[in-house]
Amino acid sequence: MTREMEKLERSLGGIKDLGSIPDVVFVVDIGHEKNAVREARTLRLPIIGVVDSNHNPEGIDYVIAGNDDSIRAIGYYARKIADAVLEAKASIVETKPVVKKTEPAAKKRLSRQRLKLKLMLKKRNQLQRNQLQRNQLQRNQLQRNQLQRNQLQRNQLQRNQLQRNQLQRKLKLINN
Repeated sequence: MTREMEKLERSLGGIKDLGSIPDVVFVVDIGHEKNAVREARTLRLPIIGVVDSNHNPEGIDYVIAGNDDSIRAIGYYARKIADAVLEAKASIVETKPVVKKTEPAAKKRLSRQRLKLKLMLKKRNQLQRNQLQRNQLQRNQLQRNQLQRNQLQRNQLQRNQLQRNQLQRKLKLINN
């Protein structure tokens, strides 16, 4: 019984401290956390998901193409998302004077925070796509360079073989 309680506390302990439904859901492994993705879709929450090449990104609002198996990568993604959230919160707090908020103002503030987070995520996604394109172009250029080097080496080997054959023929003629 205590083991079961510890397991439930480990997996669901953070939920009891939530004051309300979250604004966004961040999922590291969308294949493993299918229930979280389904629950977020049901609640119509935006989903930020780390999608590995072995999963379909369909249904994920903000895709982070990356390795969801590496501990270091997961730590990196989590730090960057946390930094983005904290930066968005800080910028909203810095730009607004301290005023007693009414319920509509609080909703407006949350809406602005969501919008700012969405814009930041779109910008980051665009930067990631640009980086992926640059990486692909570099890989293609490296492959072309390698193919050219291989072709040059083959040509040189063929020339060397031809020269050897010619020398062997000359030697046979001289010996005969």
